Amino acid sequence: MVEITLISTESTKEIASLEAALFSDPWSEKALADFFSAKHARGLICRIQGEFAGYLTGSLICGEGELLRIGVDPRFRRKGLGARLIRQFRLMAENEGAEVLFLEVRKSNTGAAALYEACGFVKTGERKGYYQSPKEDALLYQLKL
Repeated sequence: MVEITLISTESTKEIASLEAALFSDPWSEKALADFFSAKHARGLICRIQGEFAGYLTGSLICGEGELLRIGVDPRFRRKGLGARLIRQFRLMAENEGAEVLFLEVRKSNTGAAALYEACGFVKTGERKGYYQSPKEDALLYQLKL
């Protein structure tokens, strides 16, 4: 059974651990706790049969949403969890009055780009040298709600 819920303060340790395994520039447990203390911060956590499987972080402010991170434990990939997290974030954004969602993704992350496009995001541009570890361009995506 897949369960998607709002991130709680107890979740930051699990998220930080997965961040460290997945990203070259992971958010620490403290950075996550600081982020989630902000009014605009939003987050979802996914569990399968009670086991931590993934998460999504984003922000909602002034009618706009930004999808910041999606992380899915490699053991649970290819099961549609990323798409489910994005759909849930989209519903949250719509319910809070957002009119558009934005995101950036590494140019080399073709799997993530394909996921975003399958979820309705449209590529709108690039940012040269946006990422630092390692240095790489970002693709910009937008989804009008």
